[in-house]
Amino acid sequence: MTLKATLQSCLAVDHDSYEVVVFDNASGPGVRNVVEMMAEPRLRYVRSERLLAMTESWNTAVAATRGEWVMVIGNDDAVLPHALHEIDAIVDRQRVRAVKWATATYTWPDLADRRDANLLSIPLARELRRLNSIECIEQLGRNEIDINVLPGNYHGVVHRDILEQVRQQTGQVYSSPYPDTYSCVAFAWVAGDFAYSSAPFSIYGLSAFSNNMAARLQQSQNTVGREFLELNERDGIRTHPWFPDFGIVPTVVPDAFLQAKMRFFPDRPDLVLDRQLWTELLIRALWMPNAEDRRRLIAIVREHLRDDPTLLAWFDDNAIAELPSDGEPRLRHPFWGYDGEKLWVDTTLFAVTDIFQASKLCVALAGGTEPLRWNVLTRESERRMFRQQIRNLELQSQILQQTLESALSCLPYRWVRSVRRWLKAS
Repeated sequence: MTLKATLQSCLAVDHDSYEVVVFDNASGPGVRNVVEMMAEPRLRYVRSERLLAMTESWNTAVAATRGEWVMVIGNDDAVLPHALHEIDAIVDRQRVRAVKWATATYTWPDLADRRDANLLSIPLARELRRLNSIECIEQLGRNEIDINVLPGNYHGVVHRDILEQVRQQTGQVYSSPYPDTYSCVAFAWVAGDFAYSSAPFSIYGLSAFSNNMAARLQQSQNTVGREFLELNERDGIRTHPWFPDFGIVPTVVPDAFLQAKMRFFPDRPDLVLDRQLWTELLIRALWMPNAEDRRRLIAIVREHLRDDPTLLAWFDDNAIAELPSDGEPRLRHPFWGYDGEKLWVDTTLFAVTDIFQASKLCVALAGGTEPLRWNVLTRESERRMFRQQIRNLELQSQILQQTLESALSCLPYRWVRSVRRWLKAS
């Protein structure tokens, strides 16, 4: 069971004011036994006697919390020991109601695909940004920002006021089959500016029973995925009809956007989802070992376009169904070590077998628990950085043009004329 290691990480957090609500979704006696065995006053056990779909289980669990700030993690995830002190400092400095961060990632040894088991990836950047939620939602519609940057409270914290605003407007906090991604957009709508840390405060765990892994392995073909789909069907919790429920990023993200738009900003013409772009991304993300299975999934995607004849014609006229897949999705990086953004570690070399041990390794490799020193990026500093990047690109373009002109001067005139015509046309 992964829960014990997750709770060990929570209880190792260095802070004097927090509680951990352990929500038991009608499981066997194991969850209660772990909590009782740990006998820790900061743990509070809450149980549902009826098996709930994920959306309702999240709503029930969050309703049981009592703190001013709320974070959600799974039972195979971990919190880093310095997390709450750093979050306190960010809130005091930035005066925001939501803080999101890049997560480290750990894959448990029991992962179904052993090729991706026993890895730990640690983001090493130390940038703190103050971001505008509405701008982020707009960028998300065009796939110009990772949804995990937006201020959901799965591996993020939000003030209780945000939860209450969402609940008052829609009747419940989470309203999508995928509450983790939905909350990113829904909470962004009410949060205003929020803080984003590129340094991790928690570890996203992937184990044999993770819903994420179930989706990667085709939900309907494994026990975890089938239960997820069946419970949603039982309770009438459905994804938006524009995209099939495949449970992978190019379907889950559009669903989060569209479900939130339907409830919060239906009349905002600036906040729209580029359905054509996301459909193409979905086709490229579809990988199956059997070509016939992939064609079957692509046919399902096409069926979901029938409500829009223009989009359907684009799909057929541009042979979107023939687009190649980006390849088999893998968690592990091609090599161990630092790739310029993250440090990739083979945890078997350190005898790490669970996420609590991985959290200690993460802290040690990332520099300990001393207060972080930030490279703070404001919107103005980002603009200056982007302007400098544009100037650099313009300079590189000029150098390339001069190099090309020098090369053309060595060619016969008719060749030069052909090359210039081609450059003008392109």
